[in-house]
Amino acid sequence: MEKKKKKKKKKKKKKKKKKKKKKKKKKKKKKKKKKKKKKKKKKKRRRRRRRRRRRNKIKATRTPEDSRAQPTGVS
Repeated sequence: MEKKKKKKKKKKKKKKKKKKKKKKKKKKKKKKKKKKKKKKKKKKRRRRRRRRRRRNKIKATRTPEDSRAQPTGVS
């Protein structure tokens, strides 16, 4: 029996498939809800007025016998 010659298989050229371009779907923009700005309440600064008592006036009203009073020449 004679050896049969193997037939060479012809390689088929693959056809390149053209890629279809996908149409991009346009996204609907969501409307942003505007946030209401809270008005900041301005804190009213309370002004504290410190009244300074005149020391020598106190000294004049106190008697020298008072332990805290210092005898001064202010009348």
